[in-house]
Parts: sequence; structure tokens; C-alpha cells
Amino acid sequence: MIFYVSLFSIITSAIIAIYNWRINRNALLLTGIFGIFSTYGLTHYFTVYHRDIFWTAIFYGNLSPLWYLPGPILYLYTRNTLKDRNIFESKKDYLHLLPFFIQFINISPYLFSSFDYKLEVARQLTTDINNIRILGAGFLIPPTISFITRPGFVIIYALASLMLVYRYGVQEQANLNKNKQNKLVYNWIITLCLVVLIVAAGFLYLTVDLYNASVTRVILESEPT
Repeated sequence: MIFYVSLFSIITSAIIAIYNWRINRNALLLTGIFGIFSTYGLTHYFTVYHRDIFWTAIFYGNLSPLWYLPGPILYLYTRNTLKDRNIFESKKDYLHLLPFFIQFINISPYLFSSFDYKLEVARQLTTDINNIRILGAGFLIPPTISFITRPGFVIIYALASLMLVYRYGVQEQANLNKNKQNKLVYNWIITLCLVVLIVAAGFLYLTVDLYNASVTRVILESEPT
């Protein structure tokens, strides 16, 4: 199921980008949120369920820097939509990309390793999923820390986005009551932030719950989150 949901999300994201980027460049940010979450879903599918060595070698680890971006992207999308601003309008906006670059540097030895090495890592993961705690590790930050900081950053940014929405609602309450279009967009952003927050919180709960446990596919499938 997760495979088809992820593919559907990627296709939907592409459609959003194609038909909206000329009208509203912030649509690219929305595409980024859905697309990046989908790549995580595909990585989870190939690593845990499908256990295909080739595809696991393609997805595992190589996309992990991207998973630090949904939080910042959500925040920028929320701010830009509410305040009618453009992508990276200020130089300070690039500071939100710092976690991405830190993780990229952290995992660069693995990223630029040979594909044969990645196939061997994938082979060990399919043998025992618990090897995920040590394989493909960065030289600055261990995978166990990354598992927690990734959803942690998303939660922080989702809460910050909701704070922006709250302040906007207080300041523009009269305008929102008169303009149905603005009210619709306002409600949409609240929904988006809450959904992202719930997804990230669920993932963080699952990570902490299984942090020191011996993980199996049966255990993962029995987890409601």
C-alpha cells in the first residue's frame, strides 16, 4: 500500500508543479513537501517490505539529506502564502537549509561510495533490518540521532508554521470573514500544517518506541503508527 500511495503522491506533486508554478511559484514548495515525504515512503517500502537489494541500494541513505527539508519547506510555504512573498526572498531564508547541508556533509562518504558497496549494505539490511542502526552511517552524526532529529525538525517547523497562521488569523480576522477565497486558503494551510505535524509526531513516536528494540517486520506491521 505504501508503495502505491507514495507513487500517487509523487505524480500528484508533479501535476501541481506543472500547472501552478507559473501562476504561483510557492506551488513548488508544496510539491517539495509531498515529493520528499514520498521518497521516504519508497525507501521504507524497499528496505523493510520489498527487500530488493538493487532498489534498496538506490534509495537507502542516498536521499536522507532531503528528509531534513519538509519542515523548512512547510514554514516557507506557509509564510509566503500568508504574506504573498516569493521563494527565498531573503538571504536569511537559506539558513533553513542548514540541516540539509549538514546531513549531506555527514553522509558524503556513503553518498560517494561505490555502488558495489551500497549493494553490500543493502544485502546486510535485507538480512537483518536492525543493521540500519550502523550501516550507511555518517562520520558526524550516527543514524540513531538522525532518526530522531528528522521528525523533530518537522515538528518544530510545523508548530512555527501554525504560530504564523494564528498570528495572521488574529490580524486579518475581519478580512477572512469577508473574503471566502482567503478563508479557504487559510483553512487549507491549517489543515496542511496539522497533517504534517501528526505524521511527524507519529513517526517520532514509532522511532522512540523501537529505539532500543530488536526490530522485525512483524513488529513494524503491528505498530498502529
